[in-house]
Amino acid sequence: YTDERGQKTIIANITLDKKLVGVNKQLMMTIESKGKVLASGQLKILGEGEKFSGKVNFSDDDAPAHEKDE
Repeated sequence: YTDERGQKTIIANITLDKKLVGVNKQLMMTIESKGKVLASGQLKILGEGEKFSGKVNFSDDDAPAHEKDE
């Protein structure tokens, strides 16, 4: 709903790339038309980041070959 009669609304669907934006970030979004700012606002992207176990598994192709001493 708008505050006053005659006001316009802007409706859009936007998908942000997770790799570029990430989680726990604060963004300022601005909508412009012909160089004029129509709207702006701040938003926060909340969530949990990726969790890493610290374990690394190498395949036989990745691991260097060791020579056995005889």
